Amino acid sequence: MKLPRLPTLAGIAQATGDVIVRFPGTVLAAGVGTGAAISMMEIEGTDPAAEWLAGRILITAALALPLTLALRIGGEARGASRAHRLGHDVFALILALAYGLGLPQAPGQIHEALFMRTILLGCGLHFLIAVAPAARPGGGEAEFWGFNWRVFLRFWLSALYSAVLFVGLALAVGSASQLFDLKVKPVRYAELWVVIVGLFHTGFCIHGIPRPASGPEAPVTYPRGLRMFAQFALAPLVVVYLAILYPYAAKIALRHAWPNGWVSLPILCLAVAGILAALLLHPIRAAAEERWAAWYWRWFFRALLPLTGLLYLAVRVRVGEYGITESRYFGLALAGWLALVSVYFWWPANRSVRWVPASLALLCLLGSWGPWGAFAVSERSQFDRLQERLAAHGFLVNGVLTPKPQALPAKDYNDLQSMLRYLRSRHDSARLDRLLVPWRAGSGTKVEYGGRYNPINNSWSESTFVMKWLGAEQGPAGGPRWFNVQVDGAGEIKDFTTAHVIWQVSRWGTGQKPAGAEPQWELDRQTGVLVARTGAGRVEITALNDVLAKAAAKAAEGQPGKLPWGQLSATVSVGGKDYRLVVLQANGQHRPDGRVEFTSLTLLVLAK
Repeated sequence: MKLPRLPTLAGIAQATGDVIVRFPGTVLAAGVGTGAAISMMEIEGTDPAAEWLAGRILITAALALPLTLALRIGGEARGASRAHRLGHDVFALILALAYGLGLPQAPGQIHEALFMRTILLGCGLHFLIAVAPAARPGGGEAEFWGFNWRVFLRFWLSALYSAVLFVGLALAVGSASQLFDLKVKPVRYAELWVVIVGLFHTGFCIHGIPRPASGPEAPVTYPRGLRMFAQFALAPLVVVYLAILYPYAAKIALRHAWPNGWVSLPILCLAVAGILAALLLHPIRAAAEERWAAWYWRWFFRALLPLTGLLYLAVRVRVGEYGITESRYFGLALAGWLALVSVYFWWPANRSVRWVPASLALLCLLGSWGPWGAFAVSERSQFDRLQERLAAHGFLVNGVLTPKPQALPAKDYNDLQSMLRYLRSRHDSARLDRLLVPWRAGSGTKVEYGGRYNPINNSWSESTFVMKWLGAEQGPAGGPRWFNVQVDGAGEIKDFTTAHVIWQVSRWGTGQKPAGAEPQWELDRQTGVLVARTGAGRVEITALNDVLAKAAAKAAEGQPGKLPWGQLSATVSVGGKDYRLVVLQANGQHRPDGRVEFTSLTLLVLAK
């Protein structure tokens, strides 16, 4: 038996050259994106402006990669010349660059919608890759299905190879560091993963993308394992979800009740599993020996159609109660899309599966931008809802934000604070800025953490201070009352300077400390007790709990959220050396039973 040959350097170089020649724009985007990701890791926490510049480059490259690939495949399908295909790459790169240049320039302008929009555009462009082969004139369904099946298989094969390669190389680097006493920073493993995913996975995957057929459609060999996967894995899942959802629909119909919001999840799971099974079974649905596949195609979409109405009602009820957000926007959009898909495939004969990725690409691209998009619609809905609630309680008079001290029901108080946080962290809303002009004029400047402003991080503090300025208090019969405290300004502590910061920790994040530094500081996430570990043992630092208790008491008394350094710091001694603990900021809640619970905490440990 002849053994398979191992890959040679010449063979690897030849394959790499083939990929670069065939997909130059995609390879360029992968290389630039990989470099930008590594740069972000190298400068993380040291230079926010440079870190965000690298992030913008990464976002640009992440969108350029699927766009160049989709246009290249479409050009090949149409038989475009090499010059035209190169023009497609340039056009795609210009579009991605324009998007990158349109991103916020400063780190202080970053908000959640920016990342969500980028992910949504990326999904739409990947669906566009699936549609690209349809650009070939005269291309049939079998050719289209075969192309996407091979790309799908190649993607997951590349993912498997990448995972194995990363684990092997990571173990090799770790072994070498132990055997030869090498100092390998943890970030090097993350960078190794980025290189493997950005370069190897991308290159290996696109190297296996088949070229669109230029002649008559070739027959596609249907994999037997694929039929078994659809028949014995996906189809039973569809049956299970149908067995749950139809009795639930009958239950709420008999009780004349609105559907629970949780019903959206199983309906979407049913849709994903069911439509994937239908797409995988598409080539054999007309085969005489696979009559069950034809039966599945005939009845699945008919069974799905009534459930799209249930999905619409479940989301619509939440929209009526809480307004539109991005998740509810797409819940309604997917309900409409699933209804159209069900009607389109109600009679499956001569129906094209190309419509599925094409319509999903359109849904993602249209929903990510414009006044009709998810983000614009959600911001308008929540801002209008905020104005209505403020006016109802007398906080908005003739469109002007006006203080009016009063106790609010717990639900109303939490709703107002939640909408303020949402508009700031999700959208960094300009409408909200205009609304808060009286508050800014009457209470101070931007809320800051350590001198750095960020809408995502600061939305909690801002909403707390706005509610306090309005005079809104949570009624005694309500739920937990939230509070925020932070250090006032850039105060100075005698004999302790920020030049000697040895550790920064967040209650729900990862601490930053020099490797091997002593003592090793740990924060118990459940109890909030700070622990210092030295060679001599473990020391519990109770002084931190005293500082937090005093801060919580000040918040309960309605004291300002910003407190002097002296009230948020304490000096402790560990191993014969003095340290200063400084609480930069803390968020928490006063529970109805009198307990104080801290949900986030940023602490500095300073050394002399």
